[in-house]
Amino acid sequence: MFNRVGLLLVLALTLSVHPAHAQQRVVLPESAFRAAGLERRWVTVLPVGGLQDRVRAAAVVEDLFVVQTKQRATHVVDVETGRLLYSVEGQATVQGKPAVAVNGEAVFTFKGPNLMRYNRNTGVLEWRIYLDQSPWSPLVANAEYVYFGTVQGRLYAIPTQRNVPGIQKWFAQLYAPVDAAPLAHLQWVVVGSTDGLVYVFPTRSRNVVFRYRVNDEVIVPAVAYQNNLFVASRDGYVYSVDIRTGETFWRYPVGDGVSEPMLLATNGAQQYQLFVVSESRILYCMDPLTGEELWNVPNVNRLVAASKTRLYVEGPTRDLRILSRSDGSAVALLPTHGIEFVVFNSYSDRILLVSASGVAVMASEPGAEKPTYHRPLSRPEAVGEANPPSEQ
Repeated sequence: MFNRVGLLLVLALTLSVHPAHAQQRVVLPESAFRAAGLERRWVTVLPVGGLQDRVRAAAVVEDLFVVQTKQRATHVVDVETGRLLYSVEGQATVQGKPAVAVNGEAVFTFKGPNLMRYNRNTGVLEWRIYLDQSPWSPLVANAEYVYFGTVQGRLYAIPTQRNVPGIQKWFAQLYAPVDAAPLAHLQWVVVGSTDGLVYVFPTRSRNVVFRYRVNDEVIVPAVAYQNNLFVASRDGYVYSVDIRTGETFWRYPVGDGVSEPMLLATNGAQQYQLFVVSESRILYCMDPLTGEELWNVPNVNRLVAASKTRLYVEGPTRDLRILSRSDGSAVALLPTHGIEFVVFNSYSDRILLVSASGVAVMASEPGAEKPTYHRPLSRPEAVGEANPPSEQ
């Protein structure tokens, strides 16, 4: 049964008594986290500029927490410490989604018609490139390229460094707009399209390896582990595909379309579960190797994060529901009144929240001093308790 506590939102900071700066910043008290079996590890107040500026989007990108505001500032925070590393200029969102990618050396974002590269350690602008077409999908990066899609149906690959032999800008013309972020995995880049096709390319070339057809739009990013590619479509199915050949391993009906990101999460012993939420708000837990449904739970809006034993989801009232990964049973509930953004984290077990006024919070389960990583990072030194082997 859910453990609900009566909450009072407490003031964390008031900028000034002047009316123009009287924006109150609120944060959930530590007692609320403790009641939900969580530990509040840090609170950081971001430099959001008064009443005229608000947080517009936020994302976890590897071990960075990236918060973007309406006044086109991008704040980059260390997930583990809460330290604000730097703030840079950049476009707030693409389709209301965070527009930030990272690799081991740089942070990439958009500013108007330009792709910007900032030094990952210092935030110093290193270059900007004018783009032929406006981005429409979120972007992703590996060591060599930044990938993104456009409303005109192009997949762009922009080199992350200039004048490197063998690394050239390329694009592939698809048949319909690209809504979902591309996936860079091993030696392939994967992109789903609203034309009902999933395209697999070599990372350095527009020569398509194969096209995989589903029966409706693909608007959420694919996920992958080793040679298994997982695709969800609005046709009501989840597919497992061999990323090398396009062979179907399995497909499973979830009864309705999928328009929220999937989550592939480890239990800390290199065993994974695939979590999918359908547009009917039913959460499915699946064995990614066989496609077997392990359990399902109704009344789930979207996924948030996963630890080794627990799954964090947004419920119909937008509170944070905490479920057991073993059977989907309810463990606890964290009311999130006053917190506009409970941020999806596909990388680790850390729970990130931020208010519209710029108060950011990170929580985890007690005793989880190191993060449990579900995905490989571009910086191998960022090692947690279950960091998967690098797949780059």
